[in-house]
Amino acid sequence: MPGNADLRAEMDTLRSRVLGALEALKTEHEWVTTEMLQKVIMMQHGVNYSLSRVGNNLRCLRGHGVVEDQNMRGVRHWRLTGNVYAPDAPVKLLVSFPSAVHSMIADFSKRGGISKNAFVVNMVASGIQQLTAAKLGSRKAVPPFSEATPS
Repeated sequence: MPGNADLRAEMDTLRSRVLGALEALKTEHEWVTTEMLQKVIMMQHGVNYSLSRVGNNLRCLRGHGVVEDQNMRGVRHWRLTGNVYAPDAPVKLLVSFPSAVHSMIADFSKRGGISKNAFVVNMVASGIQQLTAAKLGSRKAVPPFSEATPS
């Protein structure tokens, strides 16, 4: 089973190939389909990635602001935005858990079919999203400060 560094390197390779294919097609087409990108990558590099894998990476690149998409006649089309792809560098963090919590993490990760690290990362990410939503919701619930008017 490949390690995290191998998966990250493979992901970065695929994303750079997707960006290269977009750049190559940019001279002929302003908007390109996922299938067009898949074919160009296959011709340039001799590697056949699935449409869903190319599409998933395009959506990740959209999240980074590198590409934008548009639905034309029921088919999603993509183009470069001009922004540079700069993914967040992974940062290692060592956290120790009490044995009861570790057992729960191991149990839930086994049920989900993912690693314990991936489970913890997913739980932290979803917790942060919930905290952010709650924080934004509490700001809206509190009326703005108004000065007291003398009576």
